[in-house]
Amino acid sequence: MQPQQSQYPQQMPPQPYPYVYPAAPVMVAPPQRQYAVPEGRRVPTIWAISLVTVAAVASLLALGGGLLRPLAPAPYRGTVYASPLTQDDGAWQLASDPSNQCAFANGSLDAVTTTAATTFTSSCNLSNHIVSDFRLSVRLLPPADATNTFYASLFVRSTTTTGVAFIVSNSGLIRAEIPDHSTAVLTLSADQWHTNTPDGNVFVILAQGSTYTLAMNGVEVYQGDLNGYAEIQASSGSIGVGAVPLVSGSTEARFTDFSLTAP
Repeated sequence: MQPQQSQYPQQMPPQPYPYVYPAAPVMVAPPQRQYAVPEGRRVPTIWAISLVTVAAVASLLALGGGLLRPLAPAPYRGTVYASPLTQDDGAWQLASDPSNQCAFANGSLDAVTTTAATTFTSSCNLSNHIVSDFRLSVRLLPPADATNTFYASLFVRSTTTTGVAFIVSNSGLIRAEIPDHSTAVLTLSADQWHTNTPDGNVFVILAQGSTYTLAMNGVEVYQGDLNGYAEIQASSGSIGVGAVPLVSGSTEARFTDFSLTAP
């Protein structure tokens, strides 16, 4: 007779503590195939560093609110008048008052004003050109006479009773004045002004309705309605330039590379 098997499973032999199980085999991925980088696609380290630097500077400028906002491309293409102003082309009415002179001299349209000048008027007027919306660009040069102080004025949309005068000093201070108003309606400082440079400074005035945009050397320095005063001024008028008299001494402003465009 066969011995009868137990209905209970046989117990496993005791294991030492802690229990140790055989380690599973470690699967190692085969090495990836290396491909040579073509010469034309390699980026030198110095280029990579430069790209990172440029990106960092751009980010800082963006965080700073665009402190150097470039002037947008000119919206007007219709040329009203353009001249280097190196010689008389018959387009300007030149003042001949001894205290408020304007002449083509020193390679420019040269305006000189003394303290005897009492009226706040332009020295030179652009003849036969009445503009509404416009873009004016002009290069302002330092005085030819070192004893004179640079103090330029540009009159826009001028009539017999209204208009706006933009005045630029030798430190880059810009003021906007209107007739019959005792104080400036706008005062700002153009940090992009270049001092004591023979190349001068390029000043741009853009008029669109009652909004004026001002730029110095390609950088926008103001955009607005002159604190609301532009809305009550004439929407069209003539263009003039000149020098502003001081309390003492003489002032001089030289103008070249003049451009006036309109829609």
